[in-house]
Amino acid sequence: MRWVVPLVGLLAIVIGALDAPMRGEPPLGSIFGREETVVRRAAVEPAGFAQGHPRYEAMVEVVWPPGSEATARLRGLARETFAGSQAQAEAMLVAYAPGSRLTVRVSDGLPWVDRTDWFALLWTVGAVLLGGLLLVVGLQLARAPRD
Repeated sequence: MRWVVPLVGLLAIVIGALDAPMRGEPPLGSIFGREETVVRRAAVEPAGFAQGHPRYEAMVEVVWPPGSEATARLRGLARETFAGSQAQAEAMLVAYAPGSRLTVRVSDGLPWVDRTDWFALLWTVGAVLLGGLLLVVGLQLARAPRD
């Protein structure tokens, strides 16, 4: 029973650290993988209906891989949510004019919007720090002599 706290701390460290590269949008593993590319096309597309109202999706295609003629869809533009109106979707595309240069993050060989998912980053740091604290305190308590 005295080893429960250190084991919980170790588990928090393992879960926080091992899953970190794939957590968030864009994934945290893409922090150091940045590339320059060119916007090929930015458009608003219908994305079906929700509660009887049309939904729209802002879509950006970039030259990918850089220097080729192929294109790929830019991921993480709207955190996988859809705009309720066409005007909202068009507002998301203001920064993505066709022909403009753009820095993207790269994860699993695919382009992502260059931004930080602060929730995922703080969750990871918090899990590792809290796990480390639980591990150290738990080891001290487990090794303490019993009266």
